[in-house]
Amino acid sequence: MTYDEWMNQIENYGTRRERFLNEWDNGMSDERMEEWLKAAYCMGMEHMESEYEIAKTIIRELGDRLSKEGKVT
Repeated sequence: MTYDEWMNQIENYGTRRERFLNEWDNGMSDERMEEWLKAAYCMGMEHMESEYEIAKTIIRELGDRLSKEGKVT
């Protein structure tokens, strides 16, 4: 399973990605962000994916989102 497959997996009524972005938009705490990062890391280990690629994707998505919000220059 790739990172995108994992993030786009349906959970109840929406995707994991939608749940993440909803939490992000509602002021996700540092502790909660760490839970997401740990979950992504564990998924990568369970499925023999490169944890480096998963972390790079998460960081890129967060960086893109922060750039769009003007929080990173």
